[in-house]
Amino acid sequence: MFERGYSVDDSGTLTELTTRSDSVIRELTALDIVDDVYFKKLKEDILRYVKQTQTLKKIQKTAKQKPEGLLAAVRKDSKAWHYAKALNSGGEPLLNAYQALVKSQMEVNAWPQNLWDNYLENMSKDNKLDLAFDYVLVYGWWNSANRLVDHVVYDGTQMNNFFKLFIKVDTLDCDEP
Repeated sequence: MFERGYSVDDSGTLTELTTRSDSVIRELTALDIVDDVYFKKLKEDILRYVKQTQTLKKIQKTAKQKPEGLLAAVRKDSKAWHYAKALNSGGEPLLNAYQALVKSQMEVNAWPQNLWDNYLENMSKDNKLDLAFDYVLVYGWWNSANRLVDHVVYDGTQMNNFFKLFIKVDTLDCDEP
């Protein structure tokens, strides 16, 4: 449960995503774990993370057909809501959000000129609204919405609690690789 982590591949159709997500949720729900408060809570936390992520991925997958779902999925005071509003509006608000997003990324990017050149190239294309939508959806809305998810932090606490389940833990040194 702790080594592999739990995430769901979001490629393919909405049906394929739902099937994979539901499978992971069933697997986690059925997972038999030690009768310990910490590990029971950890299992609940992982399930919550997977379910929240699944919900956002489904909304992202249907964003072009139902952009209003992007607004409903996040807090009104969040960056994700700001991006959702632009994605829902389309047109100039979307293009403005795209430009602002690229400029903010340039501030922390090792090759900002490349980001700007790609932006300018995309803005010169006939399908610039589609390109802006895709970019803002992934790098604006998704990244911001994902920050709102209750992530499970793997900081060593899980292993420390695992060791607490035993009376004694001996570490053996071994010369073999």
